[in-house]
Amino acid sequence: MELKTLRNSTYEYSVNGELVQSGSFIALSEKITFTPPIFPNSLDINSTYVLTGPNLVITTTEPLNSGSTETCTVKRVYDRKR
Repeated sequence: MELKTLRNSTYEYSVNGELVQSGSFIALSEKITFTPPIFPNSLDINSTYVLTGPNLVITTTEPLNSGSTETCTVKRVYDRKR
């Protein structure tokens, strides 16, 4: 999976090199909002994309067929040199 955020406030989401979807994003403070959402099954109000220093933390909650929900958190650490 690859998520590219581009300079013109757009994004591209690819899997195995194939574009899955694209859209726009807004970065307010440390929280990022993607339109349309990257994970189509996510409960958008419960999805957060947060940049904290060199870390990007994505947390999303998705409904399951049983009526319950499942939450997944992914953290990526970047080696930023400025």
